[in-house]
Amino acid sequence: MTTISVVFLLAFPVYKAVDLETSSLAFIGFQKKHGKSYDNKDEEMKRAAIFHDNLNYIEEVNAQNLSYKLGVNEYTDLTLEEFAALKLSSTDMSEGMGDGFVAGGEI
Repeated sequence: MTTISVVFLLAFPVYKAVDLETSSLAFIGFQKKHGKSYDNKDEEMKRAAIFHDNLNYIEEVNAQNLSYKLGVNEYTDLTLEEFAALKLSSTDMSEGMGDGFVAGGEI
């Protein structure tokens, strides 16, 4: 039974959720480092909550010992939808390449 427990624990890593005090201090540091200021306290509280959720997501992913690590950056106070609207493009990359563009396999 002990062997099964150890194997189970190794197969499913556990992460510790970030407590609010740690998250609040990290958010203050984040604001200073990235020059973030918000229009009012409500917006600041909203961004702090999003930051906290993202910090927990970062910890959860990093606890899985994957081949990569996530970290805090200037976008950690954005939701996934806000980040996508800000940074992801739906533009067709071949648009505007003209007749001289040859798609792979057509050479």
